Amino acid sequence: MRPLSRGEVHEYWRSPPAMNRAKRYVGRPGARSVVRLAGEYVGKDARILELGCSVGVTLDAMRTAGYHNLTGIEINTESVELMRQLYPDLMEEATILTGSIEEHLPGLGEYDLIYSKAVLCHIHPRSETIFEQMAERARWIITVEDELTSGSGRHFPRNYRRVFAPFGFKQVEFVHAPEGMGAPYVARLLAR
Repeated sequence: MRPLSRGEVHEYWRSPPAMNRAKRYVGRPGARSVVRLAGEYVGKDARILELGCSVGVTLDAMRTAGYHNLTGIEINTESVELMRQLYPDLMEEATILTGSIEEHLPGLGEYDLIYSKAVLCHIHPRSETIFEQMAERARWIITVEDELTSGSGRHFPRNYRRVFAPFGFKQVEFVHAPEGMGAPYVARLLAR
């Protein structure tokens, strides 16, 4: 399958087909790997940003774990509406920005932790400047990504240890097939 353009990737996630609609992400267990990695290294008073927060499963797991300075970016308005229904306490406490990562990230300040879960693998090569923007804004980065799959046209596989190394980040932890996600996903905790 041919790689999608940046506009096509954005449009896909703004209005995905049934296989990727917001309701499919309710109750998914993949949040555990992010919460565990953050809990071992990042203080509870940390400023935290999730890129592609979907329906809020991981952000709410972070809130439940004691993190309260939370921000999320989500391109899909249906996901944000479902988050409002499922996690009203999170919506009251967190800042949720609706739109693309490319639209919002450049205007944001510094964070102690920026993380993503199955989102960076969909960043189009024309938008790779967001990796430098992440590096400029964070002390810690957690990626839980499929670094291998490329057959859908909307997957752009990358090794995130290599992506962030030029910006001074070193890999602190690596988890193959993280809990709740499985293969081909890998989790990386990177720090500078």
